[in-house]
This record gives sequence, C-alpha cells and structure tokens, in this order.
Amino acid sequence: MDRLFRRSASAFIVLVSLVAVQAQAGHSYLFRATDQEIDAVMSHYFPKGYDREVARQQLSAPFDCRHYGDLCREVGEESAYQMVGVVWEEAKRQTPIDMIARGAEQQFDDLALRWFERVYPDGVDGRDSYWGVLAASGGTTPCDETVSAQSSNGEFRIVHKSRRHRILFVAWGRIRLEHFRRNIWGNYKPAKADRLQTSGTVIVAKPLEEAVGFPISETKDDSKQVDAGHPAPADSLDVIPFVEGCGSATGSGIGTVCSCSGEIPFGFPIEP
Repeated sequence: MDRLFRRSASAFIVLVSLVAVQAQAGHSYLFRATDQEIDAVMSHYFPKGYDREVARQQLSAPFDCRHYGDLCREVGEESAYQMVGVVWEEAKRQTPIDMIARGAEQQFDDLALRWFERVYPDGVDGRDSYWGVLAASGGTTPCDETVSAQSSNGEFRIVHKSRRHRILFVAWGRIRLEHFRRNIWGNYKPAKADRLQTSGTVIVAKPLEEAVGFPISETKDDSKQVDAGHPAPADSLDVIPFVEGCGSATGSGIGTVCSCSGEIPFGFPIEP
C-alpha cells in the first residue's frame, strides 16, 4: 500500500511538472515579456480594446518574420528582431505612438542600409531577384511590390518598392525609389541621381470605419534614394491593406516606375 502511494505520488509530481512545462512553453514570449505586461501595454495604447491574439503572436518565441509584414526582407531577420525589441522597451515606458513610429522609421533606414551593404558588398547582379519585376518598355507592367527599369545603354537602373510593416501597435506603409549605376564588374551599386522623386498613397482601414487614403511624396536632389511613408496605430491586423507609388530619376534616361503592395479595400474609390 505504501509502495503504491509512493508510486502514485511520483506519477502525480511528474504530471504536474509536465503541465507546468507545457504551460510555460505555451506562453513563451520574446524579451521575457509576460501576458500581464502585454495586456498592460496594449491596453494603454488601445483602451477600447485590441486584438490580443495578434499581439501575443508577434511577441511569441521564437521570433517569426512572418508576423511583421515586409520588415525582415528590408533589414534582415537579426535587425528586425532588434527593432521589435526597441519598440517593446519604448512601449513599456508608455512613449507616445507618434514618437515610437518616428524612431522606428529612422532606425529602419539605418538598418536597411547596413543590410544592403552586407548582402551586396560588390553591387547587385543584373539578374538578381532584388530587382523584382522588370518594367515593360512601352507597355503595361503588372503592379508588384518591387518593380525596376534600366536605361537603354544599361548604365543606370532604378527600383521602386512598396512595403507594409507592423511592429506591435505601430504600422506604416512606405514607398522607396533607389538609383543605381553599373560598376566595372557589371554589377549595380547605389549612385546619386540629379533628382529623385516618389509619390503615392497609403490606405488605412480601421474596424467599422471607412478606409482612408493618405497621399505621400518626397523629392531629393543629389541622392541615391528617396522614401515616403505614413504611420498608423495598429489596432487591427490589416490596418494598412494597400500602399502604392511611382518614382522617377532625373538624368537617368529612365521613365517613371510604379509598384504596389496589398489589395485595395472593397468600395474604396480609385482615381482614373
């Protein structure tokens, strides 16, 4: 009887241990976050309610690039993880959303440049997937997230990107135009253009509200790239369902190039 009791007690301890391990595994978060912390942070920014499943999904360990839109493809997985950590720390201090968004954008630019230099130290091969879809000459190019074009002599290339990112409660739509020149090895490296300009639209769609389009544009002289974007509080998964834009480089001998990402919300007015 005593032996049976000890055996039952041992089995009970093992069972409790397994349950504890499973519970811990089911609630394993990045940056040692807890359910209570996540709820406190998100409730501060969205007192009327937020998508708990999505918030916990983004902070669940291990880090998963799929939860952050186009973030990893622009800065790399390691830097994307770093950005999420910075946003989380700022959020715990209850920093205003607009300040967090500006800081994330600035950090994004720096990390994106480092990622590019690390992946393409000798320039980008003309056949690399970096260029996305090649714009049709004199025809219609299907809208894609990355569209590029080159000058008739092959000396210059431009690429236009439309991207959507999300980190916890901050989302932003972004367009970027990059200018390249072919080097002596036949690859393309970032090069300054006389003038770069890009403009487009970021659509913001909030639950139970009509979608709104925000125009974005930017122009830079003597620059290698130009960006424009619009942030929005991410109180839902698809707060920015669509972003699009077009860009051109003066002096490159290349026409306007356009790109887009996502889907236009049903019923949203489209200008001809």
